[in-house]
Amino acid sequence: MPPLYLLAMLVSVLTGRRRSFSADARWLLSRLPIPPRSAGEEHIPAQGAFVIVANHYQRPGLWVAWGVCLVSMAVARRRLESPEMRWAMAGEWRARPLGPLPWPAPFLRWIFRRVAATYGHVVVPTADFMSAGRAQAARAMLRVVRPPTSGVAPAPLGLLPEGRNSPDRSLQRPDRSIGRLLLHLCRGGIPVLPAAVCEVEGTLTVTFGPPVSLEPLQADGDETADAALDEVMLAVARLLPPSMHGAYAGRAEAGGR
Repeated sequence: MPPLYLLAMLVSVLTGRRRSFSADARWLLSRLPIPPRSAGEEHIPAQGAFVIVANHYQRPGLWVAWGVCLVSMAVARRRLESPEMRWAMAGEWRARPLGPLPWPAPFLRWIFRRVAATYGHVVVPTADFMSAGRAQAARAMLRVVRPPTSGVAPAPLGLLPEGRNSPDRSLQRPDRSIGRLLLHLCRGGIPVLPAAVCEVEGTLTVTFGPPVSLEPLQADGDETADAALDEVMLAVARLLPPSMHGAYAGRAEAGGR
């Protein structure tokens, strides 16, 4: 990250000043030595709410946030004057060392909350015991795609449902709770837009696929949540090279559920 950006972020975090994530993403990506690419932008809805589901692509030397920036920049380019895209983001880093010692968890949580407030993102607690915080985050995400106040336009919401790194960068199956969350967010016909982030010939690339409707799967129950989750993740898998299909290998190539 360029020092100028880090300094500007520090000032915003300390003062509570809001920033445009898509504008910062465009500025940061313009400084990469190899310009990133996007494909399938015609599938991005030009207006209204939708939920983007992307894979958690990260490797040594390439932080997952670069892919998030690329997705946000493509969405902003397509939507122009529409509300900023917002992301669900982790509430802390686990086991992140500070020399011989771990980072203090309360400090990390404070930093993440301040960064989220700066951009309007939604913090999702990572600790399993923080169920109340996760429920609050789900309600905040719902307010993004379906604002309770008239006159407030809905905004796109981005999710990285795997929530963790994969050693070989292939797809992992998210927890069933993600399927329930998607069904909750997408009631009323809100579509899911699959997005696949990877490197193609050394170039960071995002590919968007056709929107997926979960409207036929709105019944309650674990089977329905599993079906919704698999339908969305298979849509992401089909946009990735076969070597990255991971948990969805075989079904992605065959085109089945």
